[in-house]
Amino acid sequence: MGLFDWFSGSDEAEEAAAKNAALYNQYGINTGNLYNQYKTDATGALTGAKTAAVGALGTGLTNTLGALNTGLEGSLAAGRAGVGAFNAAAKPVITIDGRNIPVNEHGVAETKFAAGGSGAHAFTVNISYVDPGTGENKTIAKKVDYTVGQASGVAVMADKMNVLYIGVDNPLTITAGAGSEKVSASLTGGSISHGSGNHFIAKPGAGTGGEQTVTVMVEGKPAGKVTFRVKNLPPATGYVGTSGGGLIPSATFKAMGGVRAVLENSEFSADYEVLSYTIAGMGPEFPDYIAQQNNGPRWSGNAATLVSKLKPGSGAYIDNIKARGPDGRVITLKPLSFILR
Repeated sequence: MGLFDWFSGSDEAEEAAAKNAALYNQYGINTGNLYNQYKTDATGALTGAKTAAVGALGTGLTNTLGALNTGLEGSLAAGRAGVGAFNAAAKPVITIDGRNIPVNEHGVAETKFAAGGSGAHAFTVNISYVDPGTGENKTIAKKVDYTVGQASGVAVMADKMNVLYIGVDNPLTITAGAGSEKVSASLTGGSISHGSGNHFIAKPGAGTGGEQTVTVMVEGKPAGKVTFRVKNLPPATGYVGTSGGGLIPSATFKAMGGVRAVLENSEFSADYEVLSYTIAGMGPEFPDYIAQQNNGPRWSGNAATLVSKLKPGSGAYIDNIKARGPDGRVITLKPLSFILR
């Protein structure tokens, strides 16, 4: 029986009309539900796509920079940085070590630069872009580490620290894929002498701070180069005996006989020569503060007389300590203060 079939009886007609009304009502409900479902699905899909696009952009940035880092191991030829899920609306601006690098149609900035000497290096990539999801300006900064490999078979290692100090013997181990008797080396701004086997001594000259290059030669022919940082020695510290200040027995202080300079917290044994200092006594036996000049490490003359007057309860203040390091520099050490007991 169809929706508009003819019924002869009034009861049947009323029943058919009621069924028709119920069917129309059900069709309306189903249509509304279907519309709402399509609307919800479409909105969800749009939100999901928007989220995925923003996520892809961030993931692309991270992955691209990660690939850049991995690709730069060994000799460096070029640097590349870019954005994933590239969209012109992101308006990316990419700089490498402060240099603005043009972005191509694929969202990639590519540049070439000198790799530098062998060893560890780094550069900084900054990527600024507009987040397509929020419209906000965002910046991602990454430090990219890379290593420039040495020539095949050549290795130069500092035995104590990964730096060379001016004016002292810096032990090196050098191998070059040949017998040690065939290997020699030179240092810009200094000298290298051959010890036994693969052991060498590098000695940077005064005023050569910064970076200097060790050139390795096999049978007189260049085989490789390695760059080292070169620095002045850390400042020495003044001592009286083994004491750097504070409470000290009177007899112990007097028995030490003078001031010495020590290079602390260093694997290098560097001799410092104390050239001069002043010493003053404090207490009842010293009504006036008078600093006595002393030349050389051991107290002598008026300084020795002052030390002999010190008693338990007296104070001693040593200042203007001048010392000369193995690199020839004269430095001023921090003052020392003692209370005798």
